[in-house]
Amino acid sequence: MFWIATAHAFTLDPPVQVGDRMMGLAAAGDMVVLTGPQDRGFNQDLVVLTSADRGLTFTTDVVVSDLFRTPDLWCFVQPGNGNPVALSADGMHRVVAQVFQLEDWRVPEIGTYTRVQWGALGLWRDDGAGWSAAHALDAMTDLCDGRGRRCMHLDSAEDLAVSDDGDVAWTTYAATEGLPRWVGANRLWLGRSVRGVPAALPIDLSTTFSIPEQGGWRSRVATDETGDQVFVSFDVAYRGQLAASTDGGATWITHTALGIGGDVAVARDSGEVFWALWSFGGQGAEVHVRSSVDGGQTFGAPTRVRAPLSDGEYLRFAASRDGRTLAMAYMAARGVELQVSEDGGATWAALWIDVYSYRQFELAMSDDGDTIYVFAYDGDAWLVRANR
Repeated sequence: MFWIATAHAFTLDPPVQVGDRMMGLAAAGDMVVLTGPQDRGFNQDLVVLTSADRGLTFTTDVVVSDLFRTPDLWCFVQPGNGNPVALSADGMHRVVAQVFQLEDWRVPEIGTYTRVQWGALGLWRDDGAGWSAAHALDAMTDLCDGRGRRCMHLDSAEDLAVSDDGDVAWTTYAATEGLPRWVGANRLWLGRSVRGVPAALPIDLSTTFSIPEQGGWRSRVATDETGDQVFVSFDVAYRGQLAASTDGGATWITHTALGIGGDVAVARDSGEVFWALWSFGGQGAEVHVRSSVDGGQTFGAPTRVRAPLSDGEYLRFAASRDGRTLAMAYMAARGVELQVSEDGGATWAALWIDVYSYRQFELAMSDDGDTIYVFAYDGDAWLVRANR
């Protein structure tokens, strides 16, 4: 693996190997956090790696939860995909999300019925005194049939965002209802967790927007400094969707554009919302970046960013607090391409990272926009930094 190029005032540092698993990534100030599963023989734990020097050195892994160890002879807990993590503005409050399934083996399969199953989205918090369970947002119990079987399968925890103080956490997760899991997720959920408040019922975005589509949700979520505004980007039938709420998810407005693989970010000091997604047609591969200055109620015309090496769909986007520094990462023909803007998205320049990531990568940015992080997986896990 090697690294190339300088874009604007940014230069790529040598990559740092941080393990052999795909992990979630978050950054705030000088803090960088990676989280993901670690096999320990028969057991599988959720662990976190922490850096206090902008990704130069990391702690050894710390166990967030050992929930995925077998609790007794009759129950089996299985983690789903994805381990998103988010940080408060000061980096001192951390939240991790993970979906999981539990099967009760004491009830055998009968005809078309499967074993009794439950699933939930688990949240864990660390406010400086160690990790503890926060909320488990149950998305399945009320969706089982009358005999408590054939429940919804939770497929993946997609993304996670928290308020500046870390008190409010929003997370999206995908599920499969009434079909074998290999068909692809056909439901998209949004959970809201508030510190010290009982967990509210999750929002079924598939029902909220009357979307019957099936086939592999990809979603991203962002929130403002208070956690009252929330923005969700997702795909439906090769059209990008952006759902915005300014009242904690009580009411929504949606925007639609041709494209796939979108992402959304909020510049928290300015309140500007950025929505980026792959566009089809035109002059080859392009990413269209739209911005809103009224809380996602309206978006201006897109800025067209050329991505000539793209092999894309999967796109990650990040913004500094003031909205002047923006970054996007996507799969290129032979690796991950990082595009950077230092003028609020008016102009862009590219850096190429030679990591063939199998479409598994994450992007984060320090609040001041001086350091951009790309976490990519190619059989090993690498953290690449771009510094200004």
